[in-house]
Amino acid sequence: MQIRVSPDYHSQADQWKIGVTSILADAVGLVPYKDTFWTTTNQPGNPKYPTITEPYPSLEALVATLSTGPVGPGDKINSTDVDMLMRYVCKMAIPDSDGPVGEVWTTYSVIQEVGIHGFGILLAADMKQPYTIYPKDTGLANIVNTLF
Repeated sequence: MQIRVSPDYHSQADQWKIGVTSILADAVGLVPYKDTFWTTTNQPGNPKYPTITEPYPSLEALVATLSTGPVGPGDKINSTDVDMLMRYVCKMAIPDSDGPVGEVWTTYSVIQEVGIHGFGILLAADMKQPYTIYPKDTGLANIVNTLF
């Protein structure tokens, strides 16, 4: 059974922060996921949010992907950044796409005992061919910019 662990999208600036609520959901046997997200900063002509922007589309996509529930981009029709979104989809799902042939995951940890210390984690496993990934491709830079 799944449960959304984030507030409504755009109800607050840090809507992507689902760590604590995800832990609680998992502890009671539920699969956590975050609400929809935009893959672009602006959605021109969006009647529901005409003046709202998304400062961290890659971070939103990464958090949604690393939650254990469904991933649901909520872009206006014809406003999806398909290249950015597809970075978070395994090549096995779409064999003709650019991407790793194997498992490439990223996540991060934050320790706040004395100051704030963040650690990015990249896992590459079961790789069937070489794949080059750069720091900018991981989405971790957005997290660093948000936290520090």
